[in-house]
This record gives sequence, structure tokens and C-alpha cells, in this order.
Amino acid sequence: MKQISENFLKGYTTSKNPDGYLLKSPVITAAAKSALQAILKKAGKEGLETDPVTGGQDFPEHYKFVVGNVSADKAMVSAEAKDFTTVHFRLVKEKGSWKIDGAGGINMGKGH
Repeated sequence: MKQISENFLKGYTTSKNPDGYLLKSPVITAAAKSALQAILKKAGKEGLETDPVTGGQDFPEHYKFVVGNVSADKAMVSAEAKDFTTVHFRLVKEKGSWKIDGAGGINMGKGH
């Protein structure tokens, strides 16, 4: 779970097209991809003021990943960096594999 979140966030934050990276990633659920598409559609031509995953405009060089609550088919992981917003990930087990079902402001629900 931690490694999935870490690998995803590293690829996402270094991509020239982070939204495209997320939409093509095999470790992201269809629900999370759909939620990002809805966010982008709502933003329209004006675009987003902040990144939908990290909640900011810049990315730190390093994150510290912390595994939170874990059950048989759900888990929470947080990515923390000094002076940056913590990125929370919700993972679910799909067909025996862990996938990211929510990340930052995407598909996390209220109070994640």
C-alpha cells in the first residue's frame, strides 16, 4: 500500500501531464479516474487553481509516507512534507490487488 502510493505520487509529481498520468495509471480505480474527469470538466477552460491531488501549485522534493488504518480490503496512507499540504490516499482491494481509489481532493469524500 505504501509503495503503491509512493510510486504513484512520484510519477504524478514528475510527469509533464499529471492529470494524464493519473488517468492512464493502472493503480487508480475507475471511480477515482471518473472523479478527476468530473473535476476537470467543472473547471472548464479556466482550469484548476490548485493541483487536485496535492492541493497546491508546487510539489516538495520528498514526502514521508505513513500507513494509517488498514482492513482486509481498505487502507489509508498519508504523504507528508514540511510546509506542504498532506496528501491522503484511500486504497481498496480490487481482484486481489491494492489500488488507489482516492487521492488528495479526488474521490475522497467528506472527512476522509
